[in-house]
Amino acid sequence: MRSFVKYFKTKKELIDFFSEEYFTSVNYSDYLHRKSKYVNTASDIYNFFGLTKYSIILDYGCAVGHLLNGLSNLGMQNLTGVDTSKWAIANSPYKDISMSTDISIISKQLYDLCIVLDVFEHMFDDQIDYVLSNLSAKRILVRIPYRLENETDFYLEVSRKDPSHVNCKTKEKWIEKIESFGYYYVADPIATKTIYNSTGCFCGYFINNG
Repeated sequence: MRSFVKYFKTKKELIDFFSEEYFTSVNYSDYLHRKSKYVNTASDIYNFFGLTKYSIILDYGCAVGHLLNGLSNLGMQNLTGVDTSKWAIANSPYKDISMSTDISIISKQLYDLCIVLDVFEHMFDDQIDYVLSNLSAKRILVRIPYRLENETDFYLEVSRKDPSHVNCKTKEKWIEKIESFGYYYVADPIATKTIYNSTGCFCGYFINNG
């Protein structure tokens, strides 16, 4: 059985892990050159949510900003990214897009959509609680790997291999957690070419009840 806290006992250890090595060898080999992969994802998000060039978007866990660049190429103008990795932000090739390690920006304006793809599993509960309690967003889109009921580890092998995956819940527990902060889970499934539910990976969106 894998212990989810044996790798990182503090938030600082976890944050420090997202260095150049993580993006170039630990979990990726060519991350900086993957921007084409995000073109379709950006298009799917744009069309599914009926976004316009004026929609205000936050990408939480933006890394170097590939997804934001894809949205920018669709004409979107109000784009913001935040990531705890100083290396990722410093090495972003998209200098014309606003990206920062300053997490406080999540509460500085009302976002039409907050995108959180493959991020919450990298965070301890108190970090997630801070984000969800301070975030100002009409909708949240998430993609989170999960464990099955009565299991102790992630269902997907690729999810089990990443040592920074410190938060492992069932799909139902993830929904319950996000809803506890005033968001309502929209049960209609997301079914696009790049964003969809599968066994072991939860993709869904929530609407702010406020």
